[in-house]
Amino acid sequence: MKNRRTAFFLCCLALFAFDKDRVAIPHVKVAQSTAEMDWSAIELRVFSSDGQPATGLVALPDGEVNRVELEPVSGGFRLRNDPFGGRVRWTIQSFTGR
Repeated sequence: MKNRRTAFFLCCLALFAFDKDRVAIPHVKVAQSTAEMDWSAIELRVFSSDGQPATGLVALPDGEVNRVELEPVSGGFRLRNDPFGGRVRWTIQSFTGR
């Protein structure tokens, strides 16, 4: 079951890679296997060519797919919502402009 969820997570990630405007793509530190990944620390890479709000999908291995929304603030973006209620330490890196 975990492998199926991981595959779904990676498919969602691949779909977002095709349209990188106003999107937040989750990244987890690389590990030898998905079982060793630290899912409590996720980096969101935000792509917004015009600095407008961005959205993305994040799924932890033991749960459902959740939508994250980010809003622009001075110097970057911040989470508008935390669907995991503090279980994840978010790092946000933004890429704006063309």
